[in-house]
Amino acid sequence: MNIAIWEQETFDSTPKDLPLLFIGGDDDPVGSYGIGVQESAAAYRENGSSDVTIRLYHGRHEIHYDYCREEVYANLFKWLGDRDGTKASK
Repeated sequence: MNIAIWEQETFDSTPKDLPLLFIGGDDDPVGSYGIGVQESAAAYRENGSSDVTIRLYHGRHEIHYDYCREEVYANLFKWLGDRDGTKASK
């Protein structure tokens, strides 16, 4: 199944209270050096999503493998814990 995140049907079918986390590397040419992450998050906000978080890391495309991976995972666990009430940590 292919999901086109830029189609109005996708925005409309995404629950407005669904927490969304957009992460990427600011040195990632695939994501236009962070611009793609910012534009994606902005599009969801503009379409009514109420909990949209953006995290850009100094890194390239696969930030979960890059030298910043410990920070990426720590922030991911904190973000998840903040939303499920458990204060998850690694």
